Amino acid sequence: QMRLLMLILFFPFSFEGENGRELLDTALEKCSRLESLEKDLKELEDSKGDILKYIKKVDKKIEKISDTISGLKKQIETSRKELAKIQEQCSDMQKKQKEQYEIMKKRIKYMYENGEDGYVEAIFSAASFSDFLSRSEYVQKISEYDANIFKEYSERMTEIEHTQSLMEAKVDEICSLQDEAVADQSSLKKLKTSKKDEVKKLNSAISVTDKRVQTYNAEVAKQEQKVEALLLQKQQEIQKKEADA
Repeated sequence: QMRLLMLILFFPFSFEGENGRELLDTALEKCSRLESLEKDLKELEDSKGDILKYIKKVDKKIEKISDTISGLKKQIETSRKELAKIQEQCSDMQKKQKEQYEIMKKRIKYMYENGEDGYVEAIFSAASFSDFLSRSEYVQKISEYDANIFKEYSERMTEIEHTQSLMEAKVDEICSLQDEAVADQSSLKKLKTSKKDEVKKLNSAISVTDKRVQTYNAEVAKQEQKVEALLLQKQQEIQKKEADA
């Protein structure tokens, strides 16, 4: 293309006459079209390069999110194991609380059915004053023990239920983060697929344009040969005129 343009530039008077002007117009049109196609081809290749770079960035984001999802899955697994232990503790405590409640019910039932005489008789049948004090203290301790144990179980139960509630909230939060990460990953994968489709279209356009560039390169080469032949003809005509003179 450059050689052809140089020939036209340095030997403009060789294209006088109808055939010369037609050859010149055709040569210039081929060169202009080739230049336009080469520009289009470069733009297509540049666009493809930009998209491929973008796809690499998307791949890195997908990889990073995959690591995040993997980490969240491990956190969920660990948290659920902890939650299972807490639930087991809660179940055990409920069982103990129920057992203690049944014991208290039986004791109250006994007092209701037998009145307080049973306890009073147990106290006042003491053989001595020290035995009396000892039995009184024993009955009092039983009542205090029942109340304290039930209170302790209730407080422990409240504490376990609070811990369980916090752990359930933690698991829900991590699961929510995981869902968000999976959604982001899905969106990025769709974006990557879309960009890969664009690359396929660009590859098709590049292939078509490249073939047209090759075709016009061949046509420009033919025009170059025609111009060289015309220049040679003009040179021979000049030489003949000089010889005849």
